[in-house]
Amino acid sequence: MKLIVGLGNPGNKYLFTRHNIGFMLIDSLSESDSFQKKYKSLIQKTQMSQHTVLLVKPQTFMNLSGEAVREIVDFYKIPLENILVIQDDKDQNFLSIKFQKSRGHGGHNGIKNIHEHLKSDNYTRLKLGIQSIPTEKSETHTSSDSSFNKNHFNPFNLNTSPTSEFVLSPFNKKEMEQIPKFLSQAKEAVLGFIEKGFEEACNQFNQKN
Repeated sequence: MKLIVGLGNPGNKYLFTRHNIGFMLIDSLSESDSFQKKYKSLIQKTQMSQHTVLLVKPQTFMNLSGEAVREIVDFYKIPLENILVIQDDKDQNFLSIKFQKSRGHGGHNGIKNIHEHLKSDNYTRLKLGIQSIPTEKSETHTSSDSSFNKNHFNPFNLNTSPTSEFVLSPFNKKEMEQIPKFLSQAKEAVLGFIEKGFEEACNQFNQKN
């Protein structure tokens, strides 16, 4: 069994924020809306490329993602080599994808929490670049916009850093136009991992970027 975990924050107000690109990819991989709520997650069991796959969207909020992943791994006895975690990466160019394994969390709180709960970094991550691309000034949402202020996006209503405000901000119009292409490329990469494993997926998809 393969475990594919997309990271994000639950709730409609986070749907198209940069931090939720993992949720967006899980929804793209899913062939239906038949997710079950259990193990602090939304889970769908399906078949992909002749493999049994669990598609997972943790519902713990990003910073506690490891709690949900640990429960699922323990219940289904999933080995680390069969785990793929889909995350956003603010330091990667928009539209870029990169497989990674056995590396530090890079300041990503969701990954940090998963490392802590699995007591290992020896699982595969698919990093999706969310760096912003230039847009017209009128299309850019800023922290002064009452619809997208930091309190609206912060689930704990705490003071946020510039990094937090960025990852919890929505994609701009130009980026949203390219999201379907981005998700299609990332979906192909996930299927590559399911079919061929980490090394082959790296060779095939990391070089494209």
